[in-house]
Amino acid sequence: DTWNTGVLRGSFHQLKKLKAIYPEIKLLISVGGWTWSDKFSQMAMTQAGRATFIQSCIDIYIKGQFSSTLSSPGLFDGIDIDWEYPGAAGNTNNYSPEDTGNFTKLLSELRTALDTQGAIDGKQYLLTIAAPGGEAKFEKIEIGNIHAHLDFINLMTYDFHGAWGSTTNFHSALKGTTDDPTWSAKFWADNAIEAWLAGGVPPEKLVLGVPFYGRGWTGVSPGPNGDGLFQSGSGAAPGTYEAGMEDYKVLKDLIPTYNSYFHAEAEAFWIYDSASGIFWNFDDTASMTNKMNYIKANDLGGAMFWELSGDDAQGSLIEAIDTTLNN
Repeated sequence: DTWNTGVLRGSFHQLKKLKAIYPEIKLLISVGGWTWSDKFSQMAMTQAGRATFIQSCIDIYIKGQFSSTLSSPGLFDGIDIDWEYPGAAGNTNNYSPEDTGNFTKLLSELRTALDTQGAIDGKQYLLTIAAPGGEAKFEKIEIGNIHAHLDFINLMTYDFHGAWGSTTNFHSALKGTTDDPTWSAKFWADNAIEAWLAGGVPPEKLVLGVPFYGRGWTGVSPGPNGDGLFQSGSGAAPGTYEAGMEDYKVLKDLIPTYNSYFHAEAEAFWIYDSASGIFWNFDDTASMTNKMNYIKANDLGGAMFWELSGDDAQGSLIEAIDTTLNN
């Protein structure tokens, strides 16, 4: 990077250089997220609001008009909308029952705008969403109406449980298990996949989300099975950046000193140390491989992970994903 005026710098410049090395890569800009979704409901409420937002996305990210003095088109190949969540509370309570229909309108209108710009540029731009894996939230989405406008639907099939709840559980279980005290909430990935498929989404458009981090509790008693599962905890396990959350690259080093377990019905991995009372649930390479085989068996579009820096220096989780999906 240079400090010259009128040139691309920072992360965007690094991404541009990455595309020069790997020209087949597709880069999308994700708009929203857990902390930046609070204005979606207000924006999508009117046609004028949606139009302003869409034109802004096209001008800045597709045309590359990053400022009045800086134009660098061709960096992004599409837009990802990460609205957490239409018609339901996320980080804030800024939502409305009207979000359900307005979300569909937003995606339809954004798809039209991307196609119009694509015709000018001789390019097919992608439109994707990050979508909830919890039934209470995706029931607020018109699944059957939105998928026609989308190239991929990236299901956030993680964070089903965490230290915000007092009982240890799996935050990214693949299947449901009848001994789960929260069984009725259907907090497992396969339920989300089946529901989105039942809503009419072609399987090749569904992308299974997997975590490169774990969720943990402290003050956990062994329980009747001695493994700490479905037991009360006194709080969140210590984490590097956030209590109750830790990267795989840190958690994998605990495996030799903790007891490791795999729930055959839930198809979920966890570790527990009875001496410290600490319980962590995360995907190791074996459970990650198992999820990739699930993707292949169901002819899904692929895998999405959050997020890259959680992997170890050897890229163990990336390797498990790549080796299995591309075998």
